[in-house]
Amino acid sequence: MTRNDQVLTLTERTVVRVPVLLGLVVWLPLSLSSGCRFADKSAEVATELRQLETEPWGEPASVVARVNGREITRGEFYLRVLRRFGTMKLLAGLIKEELFLQEASRLGLSVEQPELDTEVDQIIDEMAQKAGGRDKLELQYARDGLSPAMIRRDLEREVSTQLLIGEVTRAHRNITDDVLMNYYKRTRRYKRFEARQIAYSFSTDDDASRLDALQRASRAAGLVRAGADFAELARAESEDPVTAPQGGRLGEVHQDTPMKPTLAHFKEAMMALDTGEVSDPVENPDGGYHIFQVTAIRESQSFVECREELLKELQEMDPDVREIEALLRKLQGTADVEVLNTPFEDRRARAPSRSEGSTSGPPGAGAPAQK
Repeated sequence: MTRNDQVLTLTERTVVRVPVLLGLVVWLPLSLSSGCRFADKSAEVATELRQLETEPWGEPASVVARVNGREITRGEFYLRVLRRFGTMKLLAGLIKEELFLQEASRLGLSVEQPELDTEVDQIIDEMAQKAGGRDKLELQYARDGLSPAMIRRDLEREVSTQLLIGEVTRAHRNITDDVLMNYYKRTRRYKRFEARQIAYSFSTDDDASRLDALQRASRAAGLVRAGADFAELARAESEDPVTAPQGGRLGEVHQDTPMKPTLAHFKEAMMALDTGEVSDPVENPDGGYHIFQVTAIRESQSFVECREELLKELQEMDPDVREIEALLRKLQGTADVEVLNTPFEDRRARAPSRSEGSTSGPPGAGAPAQK
């Protein structure tokens, strides 16, 4: 087991909010590298981009860019996009999207602007953080002739579709008593410990590396006990790529949390802590020392007293890719989809057989979603 796997074995995880769904390829100006420059005429660039979207077949010989004097025409632009992402792959993604959009229309579902704004703001904030600040992010795209408004517009289009797919998926959920009970056993049956970690890796065949990891873990525990912020230290030092960006967050751990036998002592170390307490370094025999902190302890509940709360959580939970794909197979099974005309091969889209599998209930019936 590599050190990248150390924490993945602690809890099952669902996909993050606003995932890239179903292989749908969306080409955004965000993918342009900083080495590619437009003329410093943002209004003209914006106009040309709108024309590429709204008048795709108009004037294929018109020039959309020049690179060292070589002209790229509108027709060549579209041809290159199709070649880069694959004609059939793009078409398959559009068909999948269309099935969900039609189902949303049938169910009367839509995305409210406040929700869309919240999601887009979150994405832009994350982009700005990686770029070193909002000003640096805007400067980065200004070099390409892209304004913040243009970036936001493209994000809104993509995020709106993804949110709508989520709404459709939630509307199709069948939350049975069995699903509720399974979710209860995973989330409320036992006393739960909300935990986070900082991980330091070492080479199992190098005693010096092992000692160094132990010393770093011990130092980190001492810093936290002296008042340092655990989450900030995790982001700065933890060598686990999954939890480090989240401040070391592991989620809830309880006595029935599935875990590799070699890591069972991790669970014991976390469950021995009081709220706010930090553990001494705990060794991972596969190559690492971890320190843990418990941020909250939640007492167990009976199924009866928390049933309505569980139902609400499952109804509102973000869907994961497996649940979305299961619904897609269902929609495809009842849809009339034909792929026609050159350059496509004439064929009727095949409906999946029942043997290809399905899921029952929302994600999280077996493991809680991580938002």
